[in-house]
Amino acid sequence: MQPCPQCQTLLESWEVICHSCGKVLSLEQVPVVGDVAAPEGGLKEALEDWLDKGRDALARKEYDEAAVCFQLALKRGKGLADQDRREVELRSLLAQALEKDGKLAEAAEQYRVILDKAADLPGKSEMEQKAKLLQDNAVVDALVPTGGNSFQAAEAFELKVVPLYCGCCKRRLTEAELYGFRKGLVASPRCLCGHEGPPMVKRTVEHIEALKEEERRSARRKKLIEAASGRIEGGKSRTVAAMLAIFAGFVGAHKFYLGERAAGIWSVVFCWTFIPWLVALFEATSLLSMSDVGFNLSYNVPLVLARIPAEPAPEPVDGGVFSMEITEDPDDFVDELTH
Repeated sequence: MQPCPQCQTLLESWEVICHSCGKVLSLEQVPVVGDVAAPEGGLKEALEDWLDKGRDALARKEYDEAAVCFQLALKRGKGLADQDRREVELRSLLAQALEKDGKLAEAAEQYRVILDKAADLPGKSEMEQKAKLLQDNAVVDALVPTGGNSFQAAEAFELKVVPLYCGCCKRRLTEAELYGFRKGLVASPRCLCGHEGPPMVKRTVEHIEALKEEERRSARRKKLIEAASGRIEGGKSRTVAAMLAIFAGFVGAHKFYLGERAAGIWSVVFCWTFIPWLVALFEATSLLSMSDVGFNLSYNVPLVLARIPAEPAPEPVDGGVFSMEITEDPDDFVDELTH
């Protein structure tokens, strides 16, 4: 600060006129105002205002407007003391609005930002799966041409899950005609018209839904395999079953241990022959070479299913961020993985 040359009033460096006596100090000096932090109370009030507007727009299903409101609220939250917590909440709502608006790639990006900023976030693995699923769906949606009715060559990831069409007559191939091709037994399917060659795809809504359903099935299958990995406390042991097969397999001890009572009874009936013992040695080798996942999915199914985390129930629009609801019986996956 410096004194006014006329009245000695202390003046700021940016003042060009004395606020006390009115003396003009300079007609050329440009007033300079230093950076002044906005008051936290005003920022918090503005944030809450935009947050309420965004939630109202979300409830009215005006997702584009809701996304804009949440973005403006994010800007107001940068100067607050609880900035990190606020940012996670606002980005979660922003991601939800973007997803509802069909902007899947942008929604996935918001989830990734949340994961980078909040290392100890509850439900982190589910959010990672959500971000990946949204990104994959965004890529799939980008494949759909205008109108969605043109035939195109199939991508590798589409061949086993979407409806396929004959490359010659454009007839939709039945699953019976595609069985060998989908299983990898033949190089190309054969149509009733006689054409044998690479199939085509028609990227309609049904096509996209088939891809999205496969993504959901893959996510649930991954969770089931994770639950079946390692030794399960209180379950049957692969090593114990193998030892019983080696040392007491001639009377079917390992069969009774594994819950296969009928096979165990037959082993007891024919224990006077060498057949049960030879079979038991072969089964002991199979048990020892079996993976933990394969063994648990064969003999510890109830305990495996109990280890899968319970899925959250669907929440209101302004509540949770996402839902990982399982719509199929987990036993279907067990059958698929063990046969």
